[in-house]
Amino acid sequence: MVVDLAHGSRPHPLQLVEDGVYSRGEDCAKGITIEEEIGKTARAIWDALNTRSEQSLSELKIAVKGKEPTFDWAIGWLAREDQIVITPEKRLFRIRLKQALARAASAS
Repeated sequence: MVVDLAHGSRPHPLQLVEDGVYSRGEDCAKGITIEEEIGKTARAIWDALNTRSEQSLSELKIAVKGKEPTFDWAIGWLAREDQIVITPEKRLFRIRLKQALARAASAS
């Protein structure tokens, strides 16, 4: 059974597939949990920042083909885990990896 989740009057892009398994419509058959989708997006963000260095939030979203709300949750997860630095600039935010993490990854 697929149940649409709603946030206010705006439909939510994720669907409840079964207990604890949320997915986008196209991923329902795959049975990917929301945690797996967030983790996959967070890894893509980390890789993009490690490869291309600092980027604006919108540049990063395009680079990893991020979808809402998963992209936003992945950014939040990386920030909470102290993996990234978010710097406000005028009308945008710049995102970069913490220096120690970027150096350690490039050394290996």
